[in-house]
Amino acid sequence: MQIRSAALGAAVLMALTLGAMRWMAPAPGDNGQPGMPAVPAQPAAAPIMQASPAAPLAPVAAAAQSKQPQGANWRAMREKFAHATSLRAFYFDALRNPQDGGFYYAMNVIGVCGELKQPDGPVPARRQQALDALRARCDFSQQELDDAFQQFGAMRNLALTDDPLLRDMFAKTKADNAAAESRIIREALDHGNPEVIASMAAPAVKVRLGQATIPDADELALLLLSCRLGADCGPDSAVMLKLCVQRGWCGDSIDAALRDGLGADYLRLDRASNEVIDDLRKRNLGALLKVR
Repeated sequence: MQIRSAALGAAVLMALTLGAMRWMAPAPGDNGQPGMPAVPAQPAAAPIMQASPAAPLAPVAAAAQSKQPQGANWRAMREKFAHATSLRAFYFDALRNPQDGGFYYAMNVIGVCGELKQPDGPVPARRQQALDALRARCDFSQQELDDAFQQFGAMRNLALTDDPLLRDMFAKTKADNAAAESRIIREALDHGNPEVIASMAAPAVKVRLGQATIPDADELALLLLSCRLGADCGPDSAVMLKLCVQRGWCGDSIDAALRDGLGADYLRLDRASNEVIDDLRKRNLGALLKVR
């Protein structure tokens, strides 16, 4: 199955780990305002990562919890996603609740479940276990999964801005000056969602890497930042299982898996990520703005 590619900028880099937004480009004539499909009639669904030992980091997003806008209940939606034993049931339930980040987490379901292919050749036991665990949770039929891809490919009926998480992410791609971009990052910090904050900050990690070439640096920076800001990245989390399935990088934490998978490059990525999180903590937003 092919997922459509779309250059939406740094704010949709969450597609790197969960694969959920690469096909979200607005159609010609939409003025950059994609929509979402109508929800089909389907039955509804019933630790903060530590930084490297050399530079322990407090979670930036946690401090913003008291500032969460009224009605933006994405934390409850994220918990449902993290603990869903049926991602199919969660998916249809999430689509009914965009005001709680439902569109965003429904996209994550498609990213997790969309391409669960058996790796070629012999597969180590831990990688096979991760694949089996994801398949058990991704209880879509192939037709249902194809229909879900087509739904998001259409995206014409409802505005993405109904979802507060996607509203924050797309706002940054549209910012046309440094003041607007700083305001959007500041609002995302107040909102507190670690994946959204990481999507805005990940490009700054790549800048700090300088001439050091790390394959898929954008993706890996986003993954590491998300985990250190408080995303669900435990050994049984969807993002950890997906990393194990796709790359064969398996571990008890994302940090450990990246350390083993990247080798010497891990130290450079770790250092650059720590610098960016320090900027976030200090709200040194000028260091996080787009290169102009």
